[in-house]
Amino acid sequence: MLDSKIIIAIIGSSVLAALVTAIFSRIQHSKSITVRYVTEEREKWRENLKLAMSELSELVSLPDSDTKKLKAVRKKATYLKLCLNPDSNHSTDTSALEKLNEICDSPSYESFKELEKGVQLILKHDWERVKFETQTIHLTFIYFLVTISSIYGAIYFYFKETAIYKNLQGIESLSGLYSEIFCSLLTFAIGLYLVSIIYNAFNKRRLKIK
Repeated sequence: MLDSKIIIAIIGSSVLAALVTAIFSRIQHSKSITVRYVTEEREKWRENLKLAMSELSELVSLPDSDTKKLKAVRKKATYLKLCLNPDSNHSTDTSALEKLNEICDSPSYESFKELEKGVQLILKHDWERVKFETQTIHLTFIYFLVTISSIYGAIYFYFKETAIYKNLQGIESLSGLYSEIFCSLLTFAIGLYLVSIIYNAFNKRRLKIK
């Protein structure tokens, strides 16, 4: 028959693990909804930007004799300007805005081709941001750390007082290894988590995400 302390430890660790799982599932669910909404809006923004660039390409190709050309170009260029970030820290956007101003003053396909290269970089950068922001590596590691710590603590502090634990300690190959194994796993998990933090910080800096 199982020792009552072991039964308590098993029940306690199961309840604790279920509670931790529920909390992190709730956090993950909320984050997933936010990420999904932002991702969908970003996708719409990229598609609108592509469509506007396609329309601007047609407009700058119109003959200069067309009296409506300049007005139409400036209208479409204004829409594109409102899609971009004027912050000086976003050099790709500000370069594109400068090209748009040039096109507004003197529409030409040469200027448009330079603008097109800049917009390609903007779209690629935004796609990289979307991929980065949809990562859930932090919550995964936090969940892992909390779960193994909770289960280990609940079992170990009860289990070590039982006859089964004392009998296992009598086996030379198993004696005294539980804490060492746990500490090794925990150290390994923390190390991976710190690496993920450094990696994410590097990517945030590279992608200029605040």
